[in-house]
Amino acid sequence: MLDYSGIFINCDKYAVDDKKKHAASLARQIDKFVRMTGDKRSDELKLSRISHYLRDNKSDLIMKEGEAIKDLEKE
Repeated sequence: MLDYSGIFINCDKYAVDDKKKHAASLARQIDKFVRMTGDKRSDELKLSRISHYLRDNKSDLIMKEGEAIKDLEKE
C-alpha cells in the first residue's frame, strides 16, 4: 500500500481561467515588478524579466489553473 501523505508545493505561475482576469493579473505582475525594482535594475534586465513573463503566456507554455487542478485531482 502506498502512503500518499505529505505536502505538495508548486511555485509555478498559473493563469486564471478567465481571460480578462488573467490579463489584468499579468499587467499587475509586470507593473509591480517594474515599481519594485525602480532604478535598482538596468532597463535591459527589466525588459528581459518582462519578456520572460510574456513568454510564459504563450500557448505552448501557459499553465491554466483549472487544467492543473483537474490533473492534480486524478488518481
